[in-house]
Amino acid sequence: MTVIAQFQLILAVISFVTMVVMVFFVRTSNQQHYLTALSSFVFLGVLGYYLEMTASEISDVHIALRLEYMMNCFVPLIFVCYMMLFSKHRMDRTIRFLLCAVSLLIIISVYTSAFHRLYYRSISLERKNGVSYISIEPGPLYFVWIAWVVLSLVYYVWLIIRADKNYRGQRRFELSLCLIAGFIPWLGFFMSKFGVVKDYELGNPLTLLAEYILMYVTLRFGLFDTIKNAKEEYIRTMDEGILVINSYGTPQFHNPRLESMFPEVKDWNDVDEIGRFVTDTMENKENMNIPKDGRYYKFEKKEMRGGREPEIRGYIYKVMDVTETNEYNRQLSSLRDEALRASQVKNIFIANISHEIRAPLNSIINTSERLQDMKLPKEIGEYANNIDSASRSLMLLINDILDISKMEAGKLRINKEEYDPALMLYDSVSLEAPLARGKKLPLKVTVNPELPSLLMGYDMRISQCISNIIDNAIKYTEEGHVEISMDFERISEDRISLIISCEDTGIGISEEQIPHLFDTFSVVNSKRNKDLNTFSVSLSMSKRLITMMKGDINVSSEQGKGSTFTVRVPQTVRDQEPIGSYSQHVKKEKKKREDIRKSFTAPDARILVCDDMQVNIVVATRDMERYGCKVDSALSGQQCIEMAKQQHYDIIFVDHLMPGMDGIEVINILKSREESGDRILEGTKFIAMTGNAGGDSREYYLNSGFDDYISKPVDMNRLTQLLLRYLPQSTVRKAGE
Repeated sequence: MTVIAQFQLILAVISFVTMVVMVFFVRTSNQQHYLTALSSFVFLGVLGYYLEMTASEISDVHIALRLEYMMNCFVPLIFVCYMMLFSKHRMDRTIRFLLCAVSLLIIISVYTSAFHRLYYRSISLERKNGVSYISIEPGPLYFVWIAWVVLSLVYYVWLIIRADKNYRGQRRFELSLCLIAGFIPWLGFFMSKFGVVKDYELGNPLTLLAEYILMYVTLRFGLFDTIKNAKEEYIRTMDEGILVINSYGTPQFHNPRLESMFPEVKDWNDVDEIGRFVTDTMENKENMNIPKDGRYYKFEKKEMRGGREPEIRGYIYKVMDVTETNEYNRQLSSLRDEALRASQVKNIFIANISHEIRAPLNSIINTSERLQDMKLPKEIGEYANNIDSASRSLMLLINDILDISKMEAGKLRINKEEYDPALMLYDSVSLEAPLARGKKLPLKVTVNPELPSLLMGYDMRISQCISNIIDNAIKYTEEGHVEISMDFERISEDRISLIISCEDTGIGISEEQIPHLFDTFSVVNSKRNKDLNTFSVSLSMSKRLITMMKGDINVSSEQGKGSTFTVRVPQTVRDQEPIGSYSQHVKKEKKKREDIRKSFTAPDARILVCDDMQVNIVVATRDMERYGCKVDSALSGQQCIEMAKQQHYDIIFVDHLMPGMDGIEVINILKSREESGDRILEGTKFIAMTGNAGGDSREYYLNSGFDDYISKPVDMNRLTQLLLRYLPQSTVRKAGE
């Protein structure tokens, strides 16, 4: 018997050393610390049992019993704490206090049993064959300890049942081992106490066995490994359902979330049921919205391959409830559609209102231009200048607003054309000259004489940006000057970076305002002059256009001293010949234009102008009558069609947007008559008149059936070019003929 006790002691020492090593040298968890404490108390209990068997006096017996009860009192507590962590249950404070209080009471009563009879009424020692046997008569506290052990075991079993429910039976084998480990020490104890086993205490060796079982469960199955537990807890509580099957179709694992989505998985009894579920519900339906019980699910399938082995070892199916996501996307789609409809309504409104404003404004600009061409008294001439300046500024603003609307709708296009950069700058400056004259501000222009004379690029849009920048400079400059310069830098043999700068001596812009200068509809206020503020629509539009042209715009400013705007736009060179002197170059080109105007007349030409505004007809008629043309007019599309039936016209100018029948409908009707053999329209050219000209206008009108277009307000140079291009040569007479 002594040898058996020694062997138990050796095993207890080994288990104790093993757990200490794990705590200090291996990644540990709280449960492993509990196992270390368990091995410590088991070691003390086995040591006490060894001392009990070798005791020669009653005093030795008391020492042995004290050591044994360190195990008897604390082992049940450790078992309970161990399982509490696994079942994720928090003990009630009252129960915790009672367990600890009873343990402490028993330990104290055992340690002081030599002085009272509360735990042992009597203790006797008898030695047989060199082995000591102890006989005790239990006191009242001894039965309290028995009751406390039974209650601890009941609580321990309840925790195991709770853990099994939490893990949905997926850790049942490990929990079964824990249940055995909890019962066998006390089974041995009660077998010894009630005489089933005589002359040997089974409780101590079975407690040691229970310790080894718990160690095996912990280390073999990673029952309490922190990282593994974290992974399992994440999978168990994740929002997605998980199904794991092996290559034979046998289920290996599914989490609780899958059961809540598909309750039928709880009733699976064979492989065929699982196969049908996977085939019918999941297979070949990845990333599809699968409806079930009013909700929608998506599936993802992933192959499992074992280490370096290429063969498939199983599959992981992830099931996601996308009902809320689908509803959210549906609402987003609905909101997007509403926003698009609102944007379309806004764009239509802006286009319509801009046309309604442009139509009379074009008439005002044309009329003021013609007035300035006449010999008028000085005062009336100044009035005409002011009308022209104000109307052109308003036209720039309307154009910018319409362009912003087109850009936001993704419909703004810019086309490249050949142009003379010096003339483009001259035309842009000329547009703003009346505004500068009204404020008595000198407009200075400097151009690098080495600038190539012919470029290919976005001349109309560059001119728009320059006009906007000059217009802003003049608005915010009360005294001093506004200076515009044009320069270039070589990119390659046939590529340059065109540089246009506008410097003013106006109110300037603060450093805080500069970053917001190009924001759409931002307001820039001057502290020095509170009457001056503007919505920087034109600057915002210019910034966007320049970006579309792959250029950039920069501004430097000092409040109270003025600002400088610099635009850089890449352009292609079509003629390397330098312009030379800017003023001489412009004068020469202006003379060419004037010579072209005077180079011909067309007294035999018949032209029809169709416009719903009488003032536009009057201006266009007088412009064409300068060349001797016979001009008729129509105030509606229907009238235009009727007149074209009765008289052959060489050119028919038709306004695009008219009430009732618009210009495109008119042309389609006239073209269909021509195609059906109406010879009265043979040779007639159709030219659109529009106030909505843009970068893609020519292509648009050509596709609509027109031969060309002219924008409003009508430019005399453009009108001259069109007359020379489309009037029959038989109607044109050169000057001097």
